[in-house]
Amino acid sequence: MWIMHKPYVFIYGASGVEAILNNSRNLVKGTDYGQLHSWIGLGLLTSSGSKWHTRRKILTPAFHFKILEDFIEIFNQQSQKFVTKLQKYSDGKSFDIFPLITLNQPWEERFAQDDPHSDYVTAVHEHLNVLHAFASDTIRERRKEYKQLKAKRKDKSEDEIIGKKKRQAFLDLLIEYLEEGETLTEEDIREEVETFMFEGHDTTASGITWTVYLLGQHPEIQEKVYDELESIFGKSERPATSEDIREMNYLECCIKESLRLLPPVPIFVRNLTEDLIIDGYIVPRGTDVSIFTYNLHRDPKHFPDPLKFQPERFFPEISAKRNPYAFVPFSAGPRNCIGQKFALMEEKVILSTFLRKYKVESLETMEDLKVTGDIIFTSS
Repeated sequence: MWIMHKPYVFIYGASGVEAILNNSRNLVKGTDYGQLHSWIGLGLLTSSGSKWHTRRKILTPAFHFKILEDFIEIFNQQSQKFVTKLQKYSDGKSFDIFPLITLNQPWEERFAQDDPHSDYVTAVHEHLNVLHAFASDTIRERRKEYKQLKAKRKDKSEDEIIGKKKRQAFLDLLIEYLEEGETLTEEDIREEVETFMFEGHDTTASGITWTVYLLGQHPEIQEKVYDELESIFGKSERPATSEDIREMNYLECCIKESLRLLPPVPIFVRNLTEDLIIDGYIVPRGTDVSIFTYNLHRDPKHFPDPLKFQPERFFPEISAKRNPYAFVPFSAGPRNCIGQKFALMEEKVILSTFLRKYKVESLETMEDLKVTGDIIFTSS
């Protein structure tokens, strides 16, 4: 398609998607991502070239599975708050659950659901200057805490410190780079904080909402999930552990099947910096190539009876036979989502807490569903 003087190509086949995402040279995001620069600057999502490579290398250790396990306690606390808030809606009357699914963020223990009208939640949709101020205040607060902690460590012997250093979470790692005179500035850190505020807020909320919706459409599948959770927890309402999360295999399949049918990010775009052969065609540099995950995930070649909600598609023995680029809710290749394990862990804890407490019914059919696909795929 040509829009004015600019060419666009739209991809929704696995082989074409692989040609784009598995390419280590065409890593620049589409030109429309420029609209996000005033919001999140040039962080990991929107940057390219040496800046992107450096940031990715710096941030990767912050998403080590040992660090992610440290967040399980936080996930559990917020999940309990969430199910408690839902009690007043458990009278059998219909309501929209999406606005109630507000999420914790990966950089700090500040949660929107404690105040659904907080400055940050409002700023996500309206006010950039408030968002920037929130991020800057968070960074300054953590820098102060870092200096205080460092001063305390100086007062201890080396023997007391060795072996006790924990892996560092997202913001702590960036603060250390800043304080130790590495390549990051406070402005650089603000870009990354705002990037993860943006990427982690509505995307995970959308993923949880659609999983709840689809389980509410399929009570027999919801019952299977409950049986799995009962086999793990019994009738207990205890918090989930890392071992529990690893045992939630069928729930994970349900989450992935939800991400297939109703992906929170329905489209992402690359701008080609050099010519690329896609399915035998030469696509010239300068072209914006759009990958439609919504269409890709409904390709009957890879997903027979594609409109059917069937979590068994993601049993390991079935997934292993499928082209890995037929299902890319978190993108794939060099620029895949760095926080995908974090998101899946978060969804498992929240959904397992919710589904042990409540049974849900969705009143609107897939055919009648009204959706919007702006940046995030949501109900309207």
